[in-house]
Amino acid sequence: MHTNLMWIVSNFPALAMLSGWSTKGKLACPSCNYDTCSRYLKHSRRMCYLGHPRVLPQDHPLRKDKKSFDGTEEHRLAPTPFSGIEVLEELREFNTILGKGKKKRS
Repeated sequence: MHTNLMWIVSNFPALAMLSGWSTKGKLACPSCNYDTCSRYLKHSRRMCYLGHPRVLPQDHPLRKDKKSFDGTEEHRLAPTPFSGIEVLEELREFNTILGKGKKKRS
């Protein structure tokens, strides 16, 4: 059931709450995992995520389009999704507490 919830979420912040993956900061892309290409923009104080043309096929024209992206051609391979074993390893240390918990009486 947990895996079904992860894939039906259409709201990015809700994805973070249900999956445990942070959707803020340097590693915000759940598809790229730990290979997220991010850059901090100091004047706007925001994170910018680059390198998304790499999910396209190797011969796609947008991979060579420097003008529309960050001024570089994309030659890296597409990110590999986590395997089931890698997901289990990540979740092994994840502590889930369901419900609101007990209120402390004064």
